[in-house]
Amino acid sequence: NASTASAKKNCTTKFDAIENICSTPSDSVTKKTKENDSSDDDHDDNSDITSNLDYINTSSDDIDSCESEDAIYEDSDFTLVSTSSSSVKTVKLVPGPKDLSKTLDDGPKQPRLVCYPKTKFGKTMRHFSSKWFDSYNWLEYSVIDNSAFCFPCRFFSKNKDKPIFISIGFKNWKNALDQNSGLKKHHNSEEHKISNTMWVSYSDMKKLNNLSVASFINEGHKKLVIENQNYIKMIGRTLLYTAIQGISQRGDNVEESCANRGNFIELLNLIGDISNEFKSKRNTLPNNTKYTSPQIQNEIFSIFNKMIRNNIIDEFQNCQYFSIIVDETKDITKVEQLSVILRYYLDGIIYERFMGFKAAQLLIASSLFQYIKEILSVNNVDILKCVAQTYDGASVMSGKNHGVQALFRQEVPQAIYVHCYNHRLNLVISDVCKNISTVKMFFDIVENLYVFVSGSAIHSKSVEIQTTMKYRPAVELKSIFLTRWTAQVFACIELKKGLSPLLVLLNKLMFEKGDGAAESKGLLHLIDFDFVFNLIMFCDILQILKTTSDYLQNVKADNAESLILISSIITTFKTMRTDETENNNSKFNEMFTETVNICKENNISIPNEQSKQKRTKKIPEKFKQYIFTVNSSLETNWVSSKNSLRQHVYIPALDYIIKELEARFTDNYGVLSSISYLHPQNEQFLSYEHLKPLAVHYNLDLENLRSELKILPTTIKKYQIHYNVKVKNLMNLIELLEKYKIAFIETYKLSIIIITIPVSSAACERTFSCLRRLKNLYEESYDK
Repeated sequence: NASTASAKKNCTTKFDAIENICSTPSDSVTKKTKENDSSDDDHDDNSDITSNLDYINTSSDDIDSCESEDAIYEDSDFTLVSTSSSSVKTVKLVPGPKDLSKTLDDGPKQPRLVCYPKTKFGKTMRHFSSKWFDSYNWLEYSVIDNSAFCFPCRFFSKNKDKPIFISIGFKNWKNALDQNSGLKKHHNSEEHKISNTMWVSYSDMKKLNNLSVASFINEGHKKLVIENQNYIKMIGRTLLYTAIQGISQRGDNVEESCANRGNFIELLNLIGDISNEFKSKRNTLPNNTKYTSPQIQNEIFSIFNKMIRNNIIDEFQNCQYFSIIVDETKDITKVEQLSVILRYYLDGIIYERFMGFKAAQLLIASSLFQYIKEILSVNNVDILKCVAQTYDGASVMSGKNHGVQALFRQEVPQAIYVHCYNHRLNLVISDVCKNISTVKMFFDIVENLYVFVSGSAIHSKSVEIQTTMKYRPAVELKSIFLTRWTAQVFACIELKKGLSPLLVLLNKLMFEKGDGAAESKGLLHLIDFDFVFNLIMFCDILQILKTTSDYLQNVKADNAESLILISSIITTFKTMRTDETENNNSKFNEMFTETVNICKENNISIPNEQSKQKRTKKIPEKFKQYIFTVNSSLETNWVSSKNSLRQHVYIPALDYIIKELEARFTDNYGVLSSISYLHPQNEQFLSYEHLKPLAVHYNLDLENLRSELKILPTTIKKYQIHYNVKVKNLMNLIELLEKYKIAFIETYKLSIIIITIPVSSAACERTFSCLRRLKNLYEESYDK
């Protein structure tokens, strides 16, 4: 900034001087100069002209022509005025000895002598060296004064406070090459860089036969600005790269003596090795203006943050409605962080924008609500435009009377609460695993197998066996997390793929010495026909649920389509449930046949079809006073025959899943039940009576809506024919309504509201992975 201001000032001053000279009649100047009139007016005019002439430079030939009887010398201002009948020629005599250059066109005087005069420093005689001319092209040497000068600073510098290289001359040969003094210090100074840039620009203009002083100063200024911009851009891009890659900028030691100064500095060093321009600029900048300090790095990141946030805010101002999605998690320091997402529709695209984390010191509903309002207020978000709020099922968030959603609706009544569909779906799976004893035992065995094989020694043997059996890549068993979506399906799929090598491993370990022999024998005994059937069954069931879960996590998911998808899943499970046993093509028969085939391949005993069901063993009365924390084998009704598997495993699992899905998704919380009727695939698509509750809730014009819904079906048919498209979902409908927005304004509003209502808080879950990158053990160990 200092360089820019100084160069700009010099440019303006010199340009003004030229304008003043050009506007002064030459005859008047000649007359006043020759007569040397002593009158006040004449003296004032002559002073103004002399002052202006200080800024004009000519060649050596002009100086020679000036040395005549009609020339006047103003030694105090270092100015010559040569008169003629046609023009005024001026020369600026810069400070310095007579044997130095007199004009810019002369260039630096660099006499290369066999021997330079010596000066005594202490006990050592030292002198100027002609080798210095090779390192510093701006350097001049005066034989008369035995001193060094700076050519561009003599002509361009306006700094009178540092005259060493301008008028006095540098003679301290002892410290001439020191880093912090002498030639190097002057070469790196800001004043010299400005003067040198002007000199280079002047030389470039001279080659182009353009000797406008204002032009070459402007060009020099522009060049300096571009260099500075390119340098700071590279700094910003490097920091942006480290942020995108999720790597820290600094280590615990960034001193120059350190072998590794951190990712940021080392990347700049690498860029310098590739780009000589960047390296030169970085090396010539003073240490306090390199823009690489920790404070500057943090400031640049703050600028990035503001730029992104401002873009989101500007974009958000153009949307009609928005919904808010909130979830919380603990960071590495055990502090609860609140993640806030805004969802809105704009120009054919659904956006889910992350607005930031907020540290939640208090986890009561009123405090959490205030944190949400603070984030919205800071980002200039009008809370009254909110149409929905989505959280998980925690009571502090979903409580009907005192939860966050209740407090939110006190200020924004139309902001309906939507319990995250993904959380609801995960609860269905979790409840099935917990409440059906045979299913719970199955998943307990799956988890125990994962824990057993994950041991370092046993895992290496597992990989070795899989390599021998040509399992590439090696199958890795997965753990079951009841709070993580789709964890169970991945655990079942991987176990099914790696079942054969797992059985080989357990058989091998059973005959080896060590603690693992007994455990492997017990696990091997548990992997029987019943276990394999459960594995096959849950791979199919959970895969169906995973398809729905994947869709619900998509930003394009909407409530209308989600409800149709969930309804389809319920129908699918009911179909699987009502298949007749005699039907060989039933889903149960397919699963049973696959179980038999897998058991034959792995030498697992297959139960006799005529085997009787095992009698259920009950806990004796004397033990009922005690609390059992694990499943007791006394109450296990573990069955093996085909009919028993269907009656006691297959049917109960499907019944429970169907019941939970209907209980958690078909209620729809009042007005939400209207949403699916705006989906083109619904049998009662555009039914006014079904859409009315939603329209009333959001204060839409009911009469206009009724009229629009009457003519919209015909419009859709003609639209599809004319544009050769199909209106298959809500987004297709919105595209149509945007073309006829004036005619269907109320229907358009209703469609935008529905598409804006979130179905999941998965967007918040995605920000949690960013939080783990931002705040990890390494990052927290250093002071930011």
